[in-house]
Amino acid sequence: MIAVVKYRQKDEMVELREGWDSLDQPHSTVQKVQRGIERMIDAYTGGLLTKEEFEPRIKKAKQRLAKLEQEQKDQADEQLQRANLKVIIECMQEFADKIQNGLTGLDWDAQRKITCAIVKYYDLDFF
Repeated sequence: MIAVVKYRQKDEMVELREGWDSLDQPHSTVQKVQRGIERMIDAYTGGLLTKEEFEPRIKKAKQRLAKLEQEQKDQADEQLQRANLKVIIECMQEFADKIQNGLTGLDWDAQRKITCAIVKYYDLDFF
């Protein structure tokens, strides 16, 4: 199960990185940008900003907001994929354990034939 080991190593690195980069961080940044846009609109309607000052600033802020929202969505999708992959790997590990336990009572030739049949049936290709 080399693929499982490689996945677990990668997953551990991702979990370490998440300590620095969680879903809360982009969410709070999105909220800050939204509040900034609201303040900018208030400043414009209050006459503190001219149209020439307001338009480029609001455009840039809205672009940043769209980018942050997309990053937040991408990160949530990645976490969902990772959770789904963990479930799949756990099921595969459980299946492998059941096969291993079922094969222990057989002689080596029978174990080999069953293992080859399973590999041919599923045509496992992890790389």
